[in-house]
Amino acid sequence: MRELEKIIIASLQLWNDSWYSSDFDGVIKLWDDQDKQPYFLSANQMRPLTKFIAIRSYIEESCKYYDSIQNKVSGLIIKGLDPNTALTFYKLQLVKTKEEQSTTGNVRTTVIWRRLKNDWKVFHYSEAPLAPLIELQNFYEEIAKK
Repeated sequence: MRELEKIIIASLQLWNDSWYSSDFDGVIKLWDDQDKQPYFLSANQMRPLTKFIAIRSYIEESCKYYDSIQNKVSGLIIKGLDPNTALTFYKLQLVKTKEEQSTTGNVRTTVIWRRLKNDWKVFHYSEAPLAPLIELQNFYEEIAKK
């Protein structure tokens, strides 16, 4: 495994662990808070957030509202775009828990990372819901495996 892949996988694991434990500071410290045009689009949003203060507020409210948000990553693709920029693309299964009630959803996720000194920071995050037909197909494929 290349060095870039190891670093991005470790950063992505820290991202997922921070969401799972509702660790607002852990999620925020992985963002490039100096980027002039950050981008955050959750699957449940109509318009992207393009100011860091709005992104910070959204993440903080999510961490406060949910007891946990579990991110299960599959099909991870990591591509170095240049020495200081990397792209990740993956399928993400979200399990959001509030007072012992869970909701689950699957999205495709694109994250663009920037190297700042020795750390990799997120400056672009976008989720796209899977089409209902694809979700149904995946559901029946899982049943067929059992």
